[in-house]
Amino acid sequence: MAGHGEAQRGETGVERARRRRGVRVAASLGGLVCLGATLFVVWLLPGQRMAATLGIGAVDGRVVVDECFRTSDFEGGGDGVECDGRFVPAGGSEVGRRVRLREAGGLHPAGSRVEVRLAGGDAFEESIGASVEFAGLAGILLALGGAGVGWCFDTARRGEAGSDGWMIVFCFGPIAAAVLGVPLVLVLALLVKLF
Repeated sequence: MAGHGEAQRGETGVERARRRRGVRVAASLGGLVCLGATLFVVWLLPGQRMAATLGIGAVDGRVVVDECFRTSDFEGGGDGVECDGRFVPAGGSEVGRRVRLREAGGLHPAGSRVEVRLAGGDAFEESIGASVEFAGLAGILLALGGAGVGWCFDTARRGEAGSDGWMIVFCFGPIAAAVLGVPLVLVLALLVKLF
């Protein structure tokens, strides 16, 4: 059916091949840009925080807790615990800048020291619950960006606009990613602890 519109325009085989080559190059470049942007956004938003709450990497230091408080979401329901305190770098004895401990594991008493990793200007302690939340967000972003990347590369492969199947991936991919992200993070957390 691709020849229907082309035959009406009187496009020759050479012109059609040249147009398809241009579409392939443009779609390939678009796919690479979309892939890079997707990976950047995933790392910028949930990726760093997920790595910190999984305990990946060396401990950056400790937070000397001043106070902890329960947070609430926009509907007034419980959303977790956060603490304010001063950050002490690993190997340092001086109390440094003020920092907020996000996704705290519980209400820590004032003066307690909590090992943390820094991400995005905030401190995070190891927490499987927080890791699962960040993994769900990462999965949703990857599914949305992945649908665009897939469509671009499908277009590049065909030399014409990709199939409508990518719309299904765009609509249902985030749901599947959020559901499948939970067991994957639990397995990843187990692997991090073992190795």
